[in-house]
Amino acid sequence: MKSMVEFLLTIVFTASMLGTTVDGRFVVLSNTGTTYAVKVQFRVDAAMGLGGTTVKFSYNDATLSIPATPTAGVDYSFAAFSGGSYSTATVTKSGNVLSINTEYNSDPGSGTPVNTGYTDVVTINFTTLAPGGNAALHWTQLEILGDDYAQWSNGLFPDENTDPLPVQLTAFTATLTQQANAVQLKWTTASEMNNYGYTVQRKAGSDVEFADLKDAFIAGKGTTIEPQAYSYTDNTVTKSGTHSYRLKQQDMDGTIHHTQGVIVQVTLTDVAEVAPQMFQLLQNYPNPFNPSTQVKFSVASTTRATVKVYNMLGEEVATMFDGVAEAGRYYAVTFNGTGLASGVYFYRLATEQKTDVKRLLLVR
Repeated sequence: MKSMVEFLLTIVFTASMLGTTVDGRFVVLSNTGTTYAVKVQFRVDAAMGLGGTTVKFSYNDATLSIPATPTAGVDYSFAAFSGGSYSTATVTKSGNVLSINTEYNSDPGSGTPVNTGYTDVVTINFTTLAPGGNAALHWTQLEILGDDYAQWSNGLFPDENTDPLPVQLTAFTATLTQQANAVQLKWTTASEMNNYGYTVQRKAGSDVEFADLKDAFIAGKGTTIEPQAYSYTDNTVTKSGTHSYRLKQQDMDGTIHHTQGVIVQVTLTDVAEVAPQMFQLLQNYPNPFNPSTQVKFSVASTTRATVKVYNMLGEEVATMFDGVAEAGRYYAVTFNGTGLASGVYFYRLATEQKTDVKRLLLVR
């Protein structure tokens, strides 16, 4: 997808950092049609304090705008580069040039570190003057101005992760579920354009790259101006630690885009219970119950499955499971009836091949 706006960036650094190689990039966080959020990141070949640094870049103010006097916390926000060893970090504007400044107050080397991986420095929020317009940021030239301490060498400033998605992603979260060892992802969009769909990707522990999860494709809505909500549950977590997730979004023409990742900390609570490779939905326990009960099920072959609860009118009141279930293990999910009236409810296990329904009783 070609962008409607191209930014021309001129980057100037003055810093107190001993000899090291410095890279940087801009990352588009969102374009809602009214606001456009851009994150500035640096990385170095050896983690060090940022030092006193000024970054300047120009942008096309025909389509994006920021106040002449930007307001901290509204028009921009810094990531841990204000206070402590630093003076208050600032963003100032002159014409269509923004200056990002962090001023170091102590001896070099002991301030907020910039890591060997990309480190967030500041997020800048523009107003979009052409609603729905997309923009890409391109590095053009880097100049390092030396002083008594600055002995930087030029690194690579690749034009990566700067093209916005053809969907206006408004939220993307990852949370642990009541089901043991599962992570639920949720994301919402304000609008979509030629969106074929999403594939969920995961990177865990020492993994270097993100990898597609099996059977983790969720169809998009094509082109729509209506808000959309999506969810996916990863039931294949097998080890404790930090897990990162992102979405691989695909256009109708096959073009691929990636969202920024979200991180969740997983602590395995039990060992997966082995089950025969068969489709079975067990009776909930306890039954009757108040306010919660547990349901166990297994499937004959690895497949996408749902376990939902319905009232006597056939209205859905809860989803206990929605994701890929692996053959050869039991899944234990919990239904919490808090806020529901006493009475008979039904829970239904459904796969592409088979369904089963059982009754449960909530007693206050």
